[in-house]
Amino acid sequence: MKLLLLVFAALGFLVTPASGGGTRCGRKVAGHCRLRCHSSERSMFMCDRYKLCCVMN
Repeated sequence: MKLLLLVFAALGFLVTPASGGGTRCGRKVAGHCRLRCHSSERSMFMCDRYKLCCVMN
């Protein structure tokens, strides 16, 4: 029974969808927090210590 629970927990982590680029910068800014911005994006400000808020040009 414990093994079955462990298998379901592991599959749950594998099935979770990827966010496709990070979390949102905020409600008023239409951007995403990423380590590096894509070539078609520019950075507006820092989301946290390591991530940039990337916004489409």
